[in-house]
Amino acid sequence: MKYPSLSVCSSRLLDRFELVENLHKCVEWLTQSSTPEDKLISQLFIDSFERFVTLENSKLKIKPEDYIFSKIETYWKNNSVIYGFFTTLCQSSGFGKSKACQNLSKKAFVVFCCLRSLNSDTGYPRRSYLADKLTQVYPSENLTRQNFTNYFNMFVHFLNQNESISYKEFFEKFSNGFDGSSPFDQHQSHINQELNNLELNCPQTNKLIYYQSNKPLIFPIYLLPNWDVHTNIESIRTPQDSLLFENICSFGRPLWGSLCKTKLSDKKYDQIGLRQLTSLVMKKLVGDSSKTLDQLTDNDALAILSCRLGEIRPLLTSTAQNLIAKNMAVCTYANYEENFFKIEYPSEPILANAAAFYFNKTKTFDNKTQSGLYFLVNKLVHMKSNQ
Repeated sequence: MKYPSLSVCSSRLLDRFELVENLHKCVEWLTQSSTPEDKLISQLFIDSFERFVTLENSKLKIKPEDYIFSKIETYWKNNSVIYGFFTTLCQSSGFGKSKACQNLSKKAFVVFCCLRSLNSDTGYPRRSYLADKLTQVYPSENLTRQNFTNYFNMFVHFLNQNESISYKEFFEKFSNGFDGSSPFDQHQSHINQELNNLELNCPQTNKLIYYQSNKPLIFPIYLLPNWDVHTNIESIRTPQDSLLFENICSFGRPLWGSLCKTKLSDKKYDQIGLRQLTSLVMKKLVGDSSKTLDQLTDNDALAILSCRLGEIRPLLTSTAQNLIAKNMAVCTYANYEENFFKIEYPSEPILANAAAFYFNKTKTFDNKTQSGLYFLVNKLVHMKSNQ
């Protein structure tokens, strides 16, 4: 039997791809390797998100989705001319932004665009297909404006053509993400087709909504009412009780409590040990990856030290934004117009525990052993001297 040459096979294969990006995804999908342990942890995140409902803040008496909807209602009542709402949920990982948007879709047409990195293996849901449409850099302001106009027009056009679609169906159609199981997806093809049709049929589409910066926007939502929602003070009677992992996870953002409850609810997760969960938290603290001391960035060092030694506040807005996006900092105030972000590292036992593990790491050079704490403090001093 005569086999076609590699070049012919490659040519035929490439003809079947609409975008080079699909080829890259296919190669990554075919070459990726994951252990049963990795798959189990990924499933833990999925079950944690899908199985557990959003808890109401006992002090504020409000759920995150109700908080967001109340902001939308305020603009509905105060502004007569409205095309559509969009806002940025400025908050670090684990506060329930995705879950709040999913629950909000029960009473409104919602498109949630998750900007999570495709390389992240410590979070769910996955990065949205629409993320590239919002983060792509265009060569001119006019092209940027037209891209965003097409983006929002697509949803309105779709709703006009499908008036009977439910909130849930609409949300599921446009809010899915690439889960790594296959490089192809009908939703992505549909979205690309809709956007291409708008660009072809509406060359002057930017005139449909000539968005101006002085038009009202929903202010960036940074204060989701999610903190200590899993805490059960009655379960902590003695100092020894405070050392139990389920009690450590109950404080702080809801992610920790949700993961812990999911683990305890299903025996298949008995294979995941406490050390593995701690390693997972350590990864989230330094940008979703395992790192040696030498691989830690300046921002990683700031995050680790802030979780153990007290608040270290950066002066640069860009640094604060990166700490929110990658290093679990909590955003307590955001003002885009003034380019101002205020961040904190409130006391979270699980993050303090993860930081302590970095302190206990060691580095050897010139036959001398250096502790992680000494290394990190020296890194901070070096950062200060270079300012």
